[in-house]
Amino acid sequence: MVLYHAATVQVRQPRIIQAERGRDFGFGFYVTPDKDQAERWARQSAAILARQAPQAVKAIVNIYRYNPEEDHLKHQDFARINADWLALVTTCRTQDNYAHACDIISGPIADEAVGAVVTKAAYHRLTPEAALEQLAEQNPPSQWAFCTPEAIAQLKFQSHYELETDHD
Repeated sequence: MVLYHAATVQVRQPRIIQAERGRDFGFGFYVTPDKDQAERWARQSAAILARQAPQAVKAIVNIYRYNPEEDHLKHQDFARINADWLALVTTCRTQDNYAHACDIISGPIADEAVGAVVTKAAYHRLTPEAALEQLAEQNPPSQWAFCTPEAIAQLKFQSHYELETDHD
């Protein structure tokens, strides 16, 4: 399986990112099987950093190979948005030190549209049932979070490529 990581630098050796609060599946190294999504994320990250940086910022997509049949790790897969997915995402987004027991979690991204509903549920402005009802028709892209060093060791760097950006 090929997975993509959006960045502004080449990432040969992934690591767990603990600097960003509010990640859908907690602290981890995030990738997606969706190349187009990775390119959108890379361009978005580069654009944000370019507004703050005096030098040019690159939009880079890193490519990894992962074979789930070769590991013996604890993997939670959410094929779609459901009550368990919502509970995990709202917990990870609101509790800074929350630690789940999974090595790898995959499932839908709480992107802009989904994320707005998740935020309302996380802060009790919507019941979980009402949130799931609003999310029933959503079909966001998938993401994978590699949450432990053992999980990250399963990612094999293949290559990377740079994208053209509006700020070049």
